[in-house]
Amino acid sequence: IGETDMIHHTPTFGHIFHTFFKPHPNIQKQIDSVSNKLGLDPGEYSVAHCRVRHPKAYPMGESFNGQFIANADKTGLPFTDRFLELSVGIASRSIQCVSSLSDVAKYPIYFMSDSSDLVQYIAHNLTDSNFVTAHPEWFQDQNGINATTRKLVTTYNVVAREQSIPNAHIDKNKGRKAHEYYAAFVDLYLGINAKCFSFDIGYYAAFAAKISGTNCKIRHHKAVWGEDDVTEMKASAPLCHL
Repeated sequence: IGETDMIHHTPTFGHIFHTFFKPHPNIQKQIDSVSNKLGLDPGEYSVAHCRVRHPKAYPMGESFNGQFIANADKTGLPFTDRFLELSVGIASRSIQCVSSLSDVAKYPIYFMSDSSDLVQYIAHNLTDSNFVTAHPEWFQDQNGINATTRKLVTTYNVVAREQSIPNAHIDKNKGRKAHEYYAAFVDLYLGINAKCFSFDIGYYAAFAAKISGTNCKIRHHKAVWGEDDVTEMKASAPLCHL
């Protein structure tokens, strides 16, 4: 009937969300703890998100060490060899793209992913001199993905929460105890409080950006096959061309 949408892509969407939903006190406690520990003040940090276990991030039927990517959300993938190298490359691009946005470089970049192994590697291992010393062969090639990503995370203030409880995919990891899903909501709310976003496939980080109402967002990858899950985000978040 010719009406203009006054909810999607406006602050109204976030206002409605916050009216209906509040974090459980146990989750809010973790949100506050991570924010305080990492110095994440609302509106004064950005988010780089990677969905490296999504089937559409790779060619159809892709497998790693005999495990198909289609089952990765449920069973996980071994963080070794080609999957490690590809994941680190995706993470590196997500950080590069978000850091290209206005004023991002002077604030922390909160890194989150559907792979806790990747978060541990990017935000904790690569900034640990003991880890680097213990794996010299990974960093010998100064133009290799490990060395260049290490330079990136040390140039920018890339941070992440500790990964003792990974992000469980609620649809694919059913039947777990309630506290095992807390981490997914902690990262969601930390995303909602961010200034700028870099995200790729799926709706998780895009949903957080939509709730936040920010216009500071960029897509660092698009689906390799099929349509992107978030058609509505295509127009509102430009594709990174670095």
